[in-house]
Amino acid sequence: MSPSSSGPGRIIAVVGLAREARIAASPDIYAVIGGGDEAGLTAALERAAAQGAQAIISFGLAGGLDPALDPGACIVGSAATMGPARWRTDALWAKKLMQALPGAIFAEVAGVDHPVASAEHKRLLRALTGAAAVDMESHVAARIAAAYG
Repeated sequence: MSPSSSGPGRIIAVVGLAREARIAASPDIYAVIGGGDEAGLTAALERAAAQGAQAIISFGLAGGLDPALDPGACIVGSAATMGPARWRTDALWAKKLMQALPGAIFAEVAGVDHPVASAEHKRLLRALTGAAAVDMESHVAARIAAAYG
């Protein structure tokens, strides 16, 4: 899904935590909390898309996979991946985000269904995917956005 320039579209911000939802929410942005519940997140996003959401964005904290990243680095996703599946982000929206977020890094985000807690697991995931970061929501957001165009 891409943001519409023809009117006030509802943007769905997919987050993992209630704190992130409070940051993202606004009159034009409806935050959906994933909280590690892929089935619940999928259902909520499908409902939102069916009700006319015009865009979906994944927003919030992620685990760093690229050892060159500084803590707190801002990443604008170039794609979200889950295993062999890969969903590219909207090029125009990504370009606008990169312009609005000086110093942001344009890179892939790997999706997982369970927390990646150990340094070794992060190192292996980085080696397998090349992704800069990992989270539990971006791949779900990307899959639903792609399904709804």
